[in-house]
Amino acid sequence: MAAVVTADIGGVDDLPLAPVAQRGVDVDWWYFTDDPEQCAPEPWRTEYVQPVWPEEANLSAKVYKMLPQPDVGRDVVWIDANMQVVSPDFVAEALDCRRDGIAVFTHPRRHNVYQEAEASLGAESQGGKYEPWRDRIRDQMHGYVIDGFAEDRLYACGTVAWDWSHVAALTVGTAWLVECARWSPQDQLSFPYVLGRYGVTPGVFPFGQLERRDANYFGNRWWRLHQHRR
Repeated sequence: MAAVVTADIGGVDDLPLAPVAQRGVDVDWWYFTDDPEQCAPEPWRTEYVQPVWPEEANLSAKVYKMLPQPDVGRDVVWIDANMQVVSPDFVAEALDCRRDGIAVFTHPRRHNVYQEAEASLGAESQGGKYEPWRDRIRDQMHGYVIDGFAEDRLYACGTVAWDWSHVAALTVGTAWLVECARWSPQDQLSFPYVLGRYGVTPGVFPFGQLERRDANYFGNRWWRLHQHRR
């Protein structure tokens, strides 16, 4: 049994939309939320939770992205809550891409964490989403420079396929959450650094994250991406 997991802590997103049925694999759909008035449509299973960091909703949602959850299982695909699955092959194909227990998209526009930091605090700041962490992000990048981190790789982390039985996945997921708690919930900045620290090279999904666009949505052959509520 595989699982797809998403979370919305603090009302950042609307309820996840019903996905298409999957073929080639049995799937449980898990939605974690701190709002007892929210109930996702079937086949999503709504689980009510208390935020790990009550004052940092975005960071609290990362727990369900980066660490294995009891009862969810080993083979897990995380998606951001604003992604609607439209391909019946999504879960099977995503899980097949894992290397060292992990698979992700390469970033569609940038190549390293320093470029991503500038975008997060500048023109592509998602409406100032990361402004509260501006100083910490600056300190984070300064610390990475001092540490000699200069790898030219960047990933888009809204979709992550995990094998939670793999020691590299457990190591990376735990260290990734620690790094986000230390600096900021902009997890695309810390993911390559953690990979480099532990010598892990993840699998990469075989097409672009944003290969499809029209007037109403953008996404790819697996899912459509809707706007965050805030």
